[in-house]
Amino acid sequence: MTPKAWPESGRALFAELADAPGRMALVVGADASDKVLNLLAVALETQVISAGSLLTGSETPPTVATIRRLLDGARIIDDTDFLFTPEVAFDPLAWLRDIAKRHPTFMRWPGAINDGIATYSETGRRDHYEQRVTNAVLLYPSERAFPDQSPYRIERIP
Repeated sequence: MTPKAWPESGRALFAELADAPGRMALVVGADASDKVLNLLAVALETQVISAGSLLTGSETPPTVATIRRLLDGARIIDDTDFLFTPEVAFDPLAWLRDIAKRHPTFMRWPGAINDGIATYSETGRRDHYEQRVTNAVLLYPSERAFPDQSPYRIERIP
């Protein structure tokens, strides 16, 4: 079977996620991950939502309920560092797992994922986050020689 060309492969991944409620999709790595998110948005005919821009308009940190309400309909989420602010007291992976039960959502992971462990910041810092990732699709930006090649490589974590 011949692999699907881009953007069909992006739409196929979205359909795979829709058929597996609760499976998270994380775009990992700073290098070119914004390009991956933008190409996914075009392929899926949606837009990239900046969590930071959406959530930092107030003088006080938003509540968990406000974060959930503002980001609930998003399909592609970027600028997620704000979600790790200690004053917000928000668990990004638990939230993404919950929202993925309702609809496929791609989120940029602003930290690292190694051996199935997602981390953000450094041990000892107030914004440090560490959590095991399960039931997830990880997308790592990759170079494309041609526009019909996928902009990412995939790792699936059961």
